[in-house]
Amino acid sequence: MAKTLNLIICLIALCSSLRVDGHTGHCCSMGPKGYVADWRDHMFVHEYGHYIQSQYMGISFLPVVGVPSLLSAWCTSGWSGMKHNERWFERWANKLGGDYFDKKYGSKAPGYKENNGDYFNKDAFVSGKGTLYKNSRDIYGNNVPRPTSVNKFVFWDIIL
Repeated sequence: MAKTLNLIICLIALCSSLRVDGHTGHCCSMGPKGYVADWRDHMFVHEYGHYIQSQYMGISFLPVVGVPSLLSAWCTSGWSGMKHNERWFERWANKLGGDYFDKKYGSKAPGYKENNGDYFNKDAFVSGKGTLYKNSRDIYGNNVPRPTSVNKFVFWDIIL
C-alpha cells in the first residue's frame, strides 16, 4: 500500500511542478530513508541522470521516461521479465549522471587525483566495485553496478 501511495504522490508531483511530500515536478528524485543529494551516493548520481533527461526532453520526459520508469520500478519489470535497471531509460540515466559527476567531481575535474576518496569514481559507479568514499546512508554502500550500455527495449516501453 505504501509503495502505491508513493507512486501516486510522485505522479502528482511529476505532472504538477509543485513540491508534494518531498517530490518536485520535473526533478523528482526518490530514494530510501536518509537519501540525500550527494555524489558519494551512487543512487543520487543515477537519479540526477533522470533530472538531466528531463532537461533534455522537456514535457516529453513524462510519457517517454518518467511514467514508464516509475511503472517499471513498481510493477512492469515483473510482467516483462526484465529488471528495472536493465531498461534503456535507466541505463541512459546512469550514463548521464555518471558523465556529469565525473566531469564535475571525478577524473575530468580540476586537481583530480586517482584513487582518492575526495573524487567521484565513474568506473566504480558503472561496475559496482567499492569506492574509497561512502554514501551518506551507508546502507548498501556503492557496490551496486549501474551499467551505462543501452541494449534492451521491451513491449511495455511502447504502450506506456
